Amino acid sequence: MPRWADYVRYVQSQSSPVENSRGDALRSELCRMVLRRRPSIGDLCSTEALLASLVSFTDDCDRKAVFSGRSMPPTGSESPRVPPMTLRASLRSKVRLVHEPARDAFAVPVALRLLEALPRAGALTVPDQLELALDLASNDLFQALLALHTTTRVLARGRDTCLHPAFALTLEERLSLGEGIAPFHPDDARGGDPLGDTYHFWANVIGGMYSVRNPGAGGVLVRSALYAGPVLMRVVRQEVFGSRLFCGDHARIDRLGLSIGRAIGVASMRRSSSRVHGVASRAAADSLHAEPSQDA
Repeated sequence: MPRWADYVRYVQSQSSPVENSRGDALRSELCRMVLRRRPSIGDLCSTEALLASLVSFTDDCDRKAVFSGRSMPPTGSESPRVPPMTLRASLRSKVRLVHEPARDAFAVPVALRLLEALPRAGALTVPDQLELALDLASNDLFQALLALHTTTRVLARGRDTCLHPAFALTLEERLSLGEGIAPFHPDDARGGDPLGDTYHFWANVIGGMYSVRNPGAGGVLVRSALYAGPVLMRVVRQEVFGSRLFCGDHARIDRLGLSIGRAIGVASMRRSSSRVHGVASRAAADSLHAEPSQDA
């Protein structure tokens, strides 16, 4: 990420008067909201497009470099060059992100409206963020979640500028807009940066909900890939590409988001809160059965 050292210094110097509820309470708040709002869920994008959008920064895609055999620029001065054949194989799916159909997985029009609304919204917990996004997405849950992931990832990492010119923000602009994003409870954050935690959370909420609404092979693939995300971050990004995980791997947040995504996926299909409670609890437990340790 550009100017990551400045970003880390800023994160370490900040404190927030508002924070999100701890895991189980946060799950209940979001399920109750979905029951109350009864959102629609529009067409789901393809598994391939969704997975690529959740695991890849669009600015990392360089079709010319990938297909010509040139390795991409390193992400930091200490990053090694990756052999061209390895690079082509590992980034093949990323190249598809520049194709127009895959852009549906970013909900750019809603994300733009969300970005414009942030300065007026004040401090936003996760439920507040979803409430706002549903308002802007005409109560479409899938579009709201996609937009939340896109917007918070733009603010956190600044590596999706090719999606729209409005996403080409300076670090100072991103941090200013992101001041209203409430951090997670310390027991869940475990040292992660609030903006990074938040986009990781929404990515996994999307994956969890998608796996409930699409229970076939595609849903299993998305859920499994996101569950393996923290390990892949350490192995691929840190060990292979030499990128420093400057705010950790967000493992606990990823697990929490995946479990909550499955719970609200169930809630979006049910009308009785008593029935939802039992099914959503089982979905949550299913995703948290191998919760990472404090040091993960």
